[in-house]
Amino acid sequence: MIPDWDVLVLLLAAAGVAGWIDAVIGGGGLVLIPALLIAFPGAPPASALGTNKLAAIWGQAPRPSPTRGSPPSRAAWH
Repeated sequence: MIPDWDVLVLLLAAAGVAGWIDAVIGGGGLVLIPALLIAFPGAPPASALGTNKLAAIWGQAPRPSPTRGSPPSRAAWH
């Protein structure tokens, strides 16, 4: 079940806004989950939650690991 182009563009916009919200303050799923449920009204809610989780995982994948990257601050040594 592939939606029309206009629905895909709106889902892409919702995913972009959700990603920005996740990057700034967290909670982007509050934007993406309702958009998915509106775009696919017949889909089970578990599918929308799984799709949101997959988007969140891919959004966090490029971030640096907390154990690698910048050296520890001096406060950690005191």
